[in-house]
Amino acid sequence: MLDILSQVGLNATQFLALFVISAIVLILAYRPFVISIVDPLNMFIVAMIADCVLMYGLNWESNAKVEFTFFIVSFWVGFALKGRVSKISPTIRLDRNALLDLETVLLLITAIIIVANLYLGLTAGFPLLSANPSDAKVTAYTGGLGIIRHVNQGPYLFLCCGCAVLIAAGKKPALAAAMLIVSSAFVALCGSKSALIPIFFVYAFVSNHSGLRRTNRYSGKMRKFLIPALAAAMAVALTVVIRENGGLIGGVVALAKRILFFGDTILFYYPRRGNIPELAGVGPWDYLHYLIDPILGMLRLVDYGSIRPPLGSIISNMDDGFGPNAQYFVRADIFFGPVLGSVYCLALGYLVGFLRRQFFVFQTKSAMALAFSLFLAVSAVNLPFESSLFVSMTVDTMLILSPLWCLAHVATLAVAQYPKSSWSSGSDPDPHIRKGLAPGN
Repeated sequence: MLDILSQVGLNATQFLALFVISAIVLILAYRPFVISIVDPLNMFIVAMIADCVLMYGLNWESNAKVEFTFFIVSFWVGFALKGRVSKISPTIRLDRNALLDLETVLLLITAIIIVANLYLGLTAGFPLLSANPSDAKVTAYTGGLGIIRHVNQGPYLFLCCGCAVLIAAGKKPALAAAMLIVSSAFVALCGSKSALIPIFFVYAFVSNHSGLRRTNRYSGKMRKFLIPALAAAMAVALTVVIRENGGLIGGVVALAKRILFFGDTILFYYPRRGNIPELAGVGPWDYLHYLIDPILGMLRLVDYGSIRPPLGSIISNMDDGFGPNAQYFVRADIFFGPVLGSVYCLALGYLVGFLRRQFFVFQTKSAMALAFSLFLAVSAVNLPFESSLFVSMTVDTMLILSPLWCLAHVATLAVAQYPKSSWSSGSDPDPHIRKGLAPGN
């Protein structure tokens, strides 16, 4: 570990002092808003500790450190305005037909995930089983296969949210668990160390929703999946790091380095700050392009060749799709400057707090709406890390959900209305029709 510190210009004493101070300040600042040990906010706190250690511990320009301080304080102020989660949530009473809609949509999404990943495995191989899973999770998705990576992000997260809602409502929990297990097994093959982390994040929100706990159908069954899910997540992460580093010891060291390098965007951006040709003269309008151009390209509304590479690739001067997450304080510095950047961080923090809180105060009879509300609450942590990822995941999910929801709703109405109209006269229907069979079959 000492040689890792020396690589970035930190000695052990300096690192320990900065780590302790940063951890104490940030944990105390965000502790009132953390809802669980598996709250995604904890991942953000760890990243911010690493950011502070690398920003204040290395020899950057003083104005860069001052602006960084204003940015992170502004974000916290905005988050604190809305981030405190209500301890009293409305009791959720979900409509039976709405639950059937959600169940149908989840079955279709599960089928899409299975088919998409089987196709990936047959054509390019499963990234997790490759010699270098971290490289393969980027390079395997070429020639139109990138759509599969989109399926494994937003729609898979919605599947986790929807299954959690079904389990909490007591609506065919065994079926919901089966869909979650099967889809997670295929998503784990995508090669990402954090592929199964969404399961824990979803659990954090559902288990702390007092309104769901007050329903008679809520039985806490999601807790039964937590230990096997943790074991599966660790197995995936260890498989990736062991295959990449040639053994368990090398993998553990690599994980320790990765934790320290949660702040790697600082190491890539600030040495080149102000001297990145691709970012010369950019402003707020360019930030809008940064958010929506990848989506327009996916929809073939603009030419992919005219879209800039990912911001992390530009910052790190890489052209292969790799690079650090362009965290919120870097985006503020690039697109907005010190004054507007502080306003941007304030607004972004407020939005993150709002999206997390809305799940706990949202009152609806629609299971689909509740699942999507949970989706927004869980994915809100992506906003400070990489806002384009949040936008992309949300749009991807809506594009897939909209037709599936319409199809499921039409099917639900047909199932609900057919027997009602047939039996309205009060006479006993033909037993074949009651069973949904045509006479003579």
